[in-house]
Amino acid sequence: MKITKNSLCFIIQSERYLKQHNEFMNSIPNQTDELKILHKIKQNFINTKFTRTLVLSKNTTKNLKNYKVPKSIRIDVLKSLPNRKDIIQLDENYVINYEKSDTRLNIGFHRVDEKNDLRSFFVDTDLITRETYMDETDYYGSEKPLEFNEMIKKYYTKFMVLVTYLELTDVSLSIVKPNTKRGDLFKGNYIKNSSNLNVIQVNTNWNTLKFVVGVFNVRTHMRLQRVGKGLCEFRWVLINGYKKNLVIRSPQKQLQC
Repeated sequence: MKITKNSLCFIIQSERYLKQHNEFMNSIPNQTDELKILHKIKQNFINTKFTRTLVLSKNTTKNLKNYKVPKSIRIDVLKSLPNRKDIIQLDENYVINYEKSDTRLNIGFHRVDEKNDLRSFFVDTDLITRETYMDETDYYGSEKPLEFNEMIKKYYTKFMVLVTYLELTDVSLSIVKPNTKRGDLFKGNYIKNSSNLNVIQVNTNWNTLKFVVGVFNVRTHMRLQRVGKGLCEFRWVLINGYKKNLVIRSPQKQLQC
């Protein structure tokens, strides 16, 4: 992937974008009290100074397609994740940014459509009450607004898969400095940073095709067990099948641009 000053991850941080978005929200007539509160939360989120700008490698994007998160554990997983202020570029036309605290989660979805127009969507989740709010005012032009359940299915699910993958699986984070490149095009981890800012490339270290966060069955298998004095000997032991609960892996050392 090639990153430039005009890449979507930088456009949504530009002064022009912030100004246009703030003016657009203030221009909406007949706002209800609930919508005014939501817009206030959203404006604070839009003007947030994000800590990291992450760029997914081709291999990472491919691996995400085989990653699933059960609906029953979504809020519990989000509560356990580290507090973050990240911008994540999935591909040339899709970016997700989010701010997670102990009590709240704000997510922005940004995509470039077939007409090369930038469209943004905002979701606010209260991690205490588990209530989720969606700002529909970002739908403009001729595009028909999505129903709430459609919005959750199409966008919120994508975020859950992305953020749990980044925090709970084995990924490598590498800082790519301005006007440098790294990786191999044929190995799916090539990146060229032609911008004047640092970005962090996310590359998967997993060879498995599917990783499920949640309760799952572990089949009966043999394991080579250390035994004896000083644990210097080995023997095969039979491990009966069992149900394995959610495993939370400690995140890697945080990299900051």
